[in-house]
Amino acid sequence: MPVVPSARQLLVFEQETGRLLTSVDADREQQLFVDGREVIVVSSSAFHINDEPAFHVGEGYAAYCLLDAAAAKVAIGARTVSLRAKPKPRIWLETGAVASGPKGPLISPRASLAVELGELEGDLFDLSLSVGSQNELIEIIKPANSQHVSVEIPEALHAGQNVSPLKVELRLHQSQRALVRYRAWLWQGLREFRDGFVFESDSLPANYNANLSRHIVTDDSGRLALDLNGAYESATLAFAEGPDRVDFSIPRPGISLTITDVDGQVSPLKIGEKLIVREEDKGGSLRIRCPEPSAALTVRGRYEPEAFKRSPTRVLSFADLLTPASADEIVVQKSASGSVPISLVQVVPAACPKRFSAERVRGALEIQLEMEIAIDAIRFSLEDERGRREEFDYALADKEVPLCAPHWLRAGYGEKTGFVAISLDVDAFAGDLTLASLAVRRENTATFRPLRNLRGDNYAVALGNPSAIHDDIDVVEDTRHRFLVINEWMARCYAPESWDYVGKRIYPHWAALGKRLATTPEGRALLISAAHVLPPPGSPKSWIPLVHPLKIFPELYGAPFSSFVSSRKEGLEVPDYLSVLGEAADRSVIKLHQAVGLSVAYLRAFEDVSTARGFAFNRYVELYQQLNTEYPEQRWFWRLGDELLGPAHYSAALTSFIDRLYEAGLEDEGANDVRIRHAATVANWAARMQAKTIPVPAEMELSHGIIELVPSFISGFARASRHGAAAQYLDALAANVGQSVVDDASFMVRLAPELLTFYLLFWELGREQ
Repeated sequence: MPVVPSARQLLVFEQETGRLLTSVDADREQQLFVDGREVIVVSSSAFHINDEPAFHVGEGYAAYCLLDAAAAKVAIGARTVSLRAKPKPRIWLETGAVASGPKGPLISPRASLAVELGELEGDLFDLSLSVGSQNELIEIIKPANSQHVSVEIPEALHAGQNVSPLKVELRLHQSQRALVRYRAWLWQGLREFRDGFVFESDSLPANYNANLSRHIVTDDSGRLALDLNGAYESATLAFAEGPDRVDFSIPRPGISLTITDVDGQVSPLKIGEKLIVREEDKGGSLRIRCPEPSAALTVRGRYEPEAFKRSPTRVLSFADLLTPASADEIVVQKSASGSVPISLVQVVPAACPKRFSAERVRGALEIQLEMEIAIDAIRFSLEDERGRREEFDYALADKEVPLCAPHWLRAGYGEKTGFVAISLDVDAFAGDLTLASLAVRRENTATFRPLRNLRGDNYAVALGNPSAIHDDIDVVEDTRHRFLVINEWMARCYAPESWDYVGKRIYPHWAALGKRLATTPEGRALLISAAHVLPPPGSPKSWIPLVHPLKIFPELYGAPFSSFVSSRKEGLEVPDYLSVLGEAADRSVIKLHQAVGLSVAYLRAFEDVSTARGFAFNRYVELYQQLNTEYPEQRWFWRLGDELLGPAHYSAALTSFIDRLYEAGLEDEGANDVRIRHAATVANWAARMQAKTIPVPAEMELSHGIIELVPSFISGFARASRHGAAAQYLDALAANVGQSVVDDASFMVRLAPELLTFYLLFWELGREQ
């Protein structure tokens, strides 16, 4: 079915809702009235609106247009169409917008509304504004010349500290019938949204929901503010409204970077980081958001003045970034006099070795490298356990290199073409425990390319003597910082040839630091956060970290629910699924139901829900299956903040597990094949131990037995964890399997974290108080 049937067809969409307002054939019409103000115009051919060219998007073109009584001239080919807003009564927000949301904008008390009367007959109208039980009525006189009337929010509605719905109705004078309705969310105590990141108010709104908010922190004065240290594109501000919630999206102030991979998944990128791009990544893109319209952008040597004039967002394809260029950096510079250029990101193509081998020979680590491309220099990028970084270069030919070579590094060409021999005198290296990543420089270029194999795995080695750095760890903050640095190393994906010279060196120190942290509640909260870090940008989808803090502290998931989100206060990012547990912290079943909403199946499974006594699992399953049969499609629409512990919540968690299992290589004989088979064996024993597990929905296809078995383990492990018996549960499984199962348990927890949080909440609320 042709969406745009001809080359000069124009489609006009409402910007806020995406609703198609009209379709215009420029060959037939010269002027048209559109039922909307802010619209997006789309066509398969290039066009201009008021002499501004449309953006080239995919195989078509699109442009934003603000319509009013004055005509917007749309030129397409040799034709011109005039678009005007249809005269009609309407209400919109004129000033005072703080954030946007799916249920309406968030506004400040200083906001003003615009009221257009269109062709309504009469000279006098009423505008009703209400917040809760408070109502104000304002008389509006139809203007003789101007197109609309501006109305400020009455001061009587400013009192309070909540975020509440503001309901606005345009009525005929002295009539109760609404002609037009408008809805926004008024933050009553907000004085100002200062500098685009600080919410100036005397106190936090009573209905503010910290657990469902993202990238929102509390500053030293107790005010809400956007987190300026995190890497993200937009923050989420969440509030409770009765049993429901309302979310608002706020763009990160200043410049932000995100990358989109070939599968459409978006992840943030910190300013100043290296972006390593492989040939397999060509379908992805880098998105730069800059609020300065006149800022200039230099993309790997290509200068673009006023790069953000028409849009604050610039999208660069990886295919373009992989082409040869005179430089690697992407730099932005604001137009203000004396402004300093900001290096946003260094785009570095990866280099894939044909062979990499390492061997310890007496006091040195000998590395043999075979490359398909000719190289003339190598670089080692070092990061020690305190996060301090430095780089060293070594020239293989009579070429200059930017950095000096250390005394512990020697390298040269091998006897065969393409071979390089590298020698690291590990005994002469005097630093702390350090991760050294390897990069090479292609002949006749200035770019050093990090080594990556076809899957995207890293090549690195560990230097330093871990046994010598245990004695001086006396300060708690130092222990926490070191652990986080090394945990980030452990989260990376290494090539198998390199892992033996990384994992065996850094794991003992990671475990020792983790054991120290596990002795305090604050430390255990940090271990939980460390167990659920997001993979670094560019990691293979099949990558599942090899170790988990469960090896350090098996009772990790028996911690109070407040521990699952407490690390956010220290700037550590907490995945969305852990916020479910944060919602339940220090709340009874009834209070949690009042705040968020629990499934009727779960509530009715209690003999006495008011005291959380007499939970009957079989009764829950009976009610669960009944609800799931009546609404089988609901799992596709569940999201964080919706009703908990019902069919939609469980099915959504199960779907996430299945998706991650396939990404890990369920049907491939890849790197996780042995881990998947071992996990299936352990999960089978968990099922035979009669763990109480909710049945998999009938509409889900069980193509592999492990899909039905893993939930049995997750349920049994979660139940044991909430009773302080996780170690005993793992020991019982180990006795049946005949070997330790901690690694297999860790693998399944990483495959199904959403399912784990479901069952942790399920068994915590359902146990006898």
